[in-house]
Amino acid sequence: MRSTINPLQTNRRLKRILASTAALTLLMHDFAWAVCSDGNSLPAGGFVVGVPPVQSASNWSPNVFTGTTGSLWIPDTSTNEHNDPTLPLTGGGHNWVFDQGSTLCKVMDVGPAGQLATSWQIPPNNPTDCVILPVIKNGQVTNLGDIPYQGDAITPTCDPTLLSPNPNNTYFNQLGCSISHGVATTPATATSFLFVAGIKGGMFSISLDNVSNPSVGGEAGKTVGVQNYYAQIPEGSLLTNAAVSKDGQFAIVTSLRRDIRVWACLNPLGDPGDPSLPIDPNFSIAPGNAVSCMQIGFNNLQTDLTTAFGPDNQPYFGGQRVVTSYDAVPGGNFPSAWPNCIWQTVGGASLADAFANGLLDGCGDAQPNFGFSSALITQPPAIISHGNYMYVGPVGGNVIQFAVTINPFDGTSKYQFRTYITGLSILTGLGIAGDLQSLMIYTDPTTLGLAAQEVVTKLPLCEDMLGETTVAGGGTTPTGGGGTTPTGGGGTTPTNGGGTTTPTTGGFTTPATTAAAASAPITGAIVGGVPAASSATGSTAPSAVGGLGTASAGTGAGGTPSSGARGSGGTAANSTPAAVPNPPGIPVPSGPTANMFAAGGQDPNGPMVAKVTLVTTFGLPRIAFDPPPPPTTSFIASRGPAPVTTGIGANASAEIPGKPPASARVRRNRNQSFSMMANPTR
Repeated sequence: MRSTINPLQTNRRLKRILASTAALTLLMHDFAWAVCSDGNSLPAGGFVVGVPPVQSASNWSPNVFTGTTGSLWIPDTSTNEHNDPTLPLTGGGHNWVFDQGSTLCKVMDVGPAGQLATSWQIPPNNPTDCVILPVIKNGQVTNLGDIPYQGDAITPTCDPTLLSPNPNNTYFNQLGCSISHGVATTPATATSFLFVAGIKGGMFSISLDNVSNPSVGGEAGKTVGVQNYYAQIPEGSLLTNAAVSKDGQFAIVTSLRRDIRVWACLNPLGDPGDPSLPIDPNFSIAPGNAVSCMQIGFNNLQTDLTTAFGPDNQPYFGGQRVVTSYDAVPGGNFPSAWPNCIWQTVGGASLADAFANGLLDGCGDAQPNFGFSSALITQPPAIISHGNYMYVGPVGGNVIQFAVTINPFDGTSKYQFRTYITGLSILTGLGIAGDLQSLMIYTDPTTLGLAAQEVVTKLPLCEDMLGETTVAGGGTTPTGGGGTTPTGGGGTTPTNGGGTTTPTTGGFTTPATTAAAASAPITGAIVGGVPAASSATGSTAPSAVGGLGTASAGTGAGGTPSSGARGSGGTAANSTPAAVPNPPGIPVPSGPTANMFAAGGQDPNGPMVAKVTLVTTFGLPRIAFDPPPPPTTSFIASRGPAPVTTGIGANASAEIPGKPPASARVRRNRNQSFSMMANPTR
């Protein structure tokens, strides 16, 4: 039965929830602080350039880099730079910087003997420390000199005790043990792989191994090895941004040259086989031309400036004008969610079947991610991931930190965010320096990409929104691989929660219990995912916030996919419960943020997690907080029932008794552009 709700009236609501929820969560940023890797606290509202301890944005390696698009920390077995005790400590690894003036290089640590670096230098361009990509035409290398733009890295490690018949084995560990043929490895000893893209060639993976016989004054740590070219991606795709999933199962690559296609490769390092079976004793890294790659969808951006996998193992695309993901609230075991969308929406029997038979564009259009939209993230040139955290630099001279976890009930992603620093110039890239336990921010005050004019801002890591306790000099050590192992200190331990659990995908950790510490104030929170509704004739996958989920097979109401941008997530008729207040019995605490707390009954001084209840016949969630009654503040989202030919409109409203609701509007036009306008309802 088709709804009689006026689509125009309904379409006036999506941007209300984006604007209203963002306003609420951004207000809560002022209450946030963190225990940082240097033992200090993140100031309320984040660091500010010009205010101690960030006296100047240029507090690291001034006038060295050019247009840097990011950096990667690669663990290795080195101790001192160039294995020389008179030179600085390397901290058990090196930073590889995507400098656009020279190329991607392993930078040299500079500073006092026996201490961590105080600055970096770019080495003379050489084939062991720097990456120069070939120019490829008609399948042949015609020249050298292409510079990697923006990339990612993975270090598959091996724990032999997890191998079959251990049911806790993961794809990541199976891959690491296949590469090492069952020999135990660590991030420092295992082979690392850079995934990079060159606009004149394509996507490559590059192996990095420790120098076999280090000598004083010689190479220290890992050096550049064999390049692997993924030839199944068509030439001329102008690829620039490469990323690899945290478990190593997927590599994706995009272009910033106004090409919205997303290319993906399955098992880019080779197929390690079923983790429930023994490893193949004859395994070897697959040649790139034998790896299955294809177009799996679109990033839905005018220009894709950055591509990354998050801690939730979901791909994120950032650029003009927003951050997109596959489903507005990604994750979960739904046909529209990554990676199910690759094969379940196009009739594939499995991932391998979809790639083997070239079942293209199963994921369709990526959708504006609700968590990032709520934080007002627009046109970000860089998104990076570290442990359970993501960092993004939107337009406006600031950096926002996200804590990303998985909803244990439906597998969707949950976000908390806060402002990390303000007062920067035009951001070009981000990185995590594992030796320094610092966030490295690259900005260009000239805005012109002039040589050696890059400003680098070094900030301590403050990662405790999930209840971790950070020891000065230490940091987060992700289990399962795929992350950075800090040296010289403690790691992070969730408080009140008792340890971590490692998902089957590996490469990141999720606290077993996200219990709030009494000293941590509220931060913003976005939750997503709605139970699937069913009827006698079919079932539908739940819509994400914004109403852009894809309907699964069946004939439930609203279950007809849209041809323009994913399916309209339908819900069986008369299956949605009425809106009700959140469950009673949650005590109202007192304190600096009285009457403002999470629906789960957590301390208001802890990270906030919102409760979701269904309120519309379209299956969209309400984000509800628990003030003491009366009055009750609620957020209600809704979406138009029918596919739209000229664009997709979504809407939401924020209702506060005694005040007129705010309104906002989001629209995607024919040319894939997005616009947002907020105004008070009259």
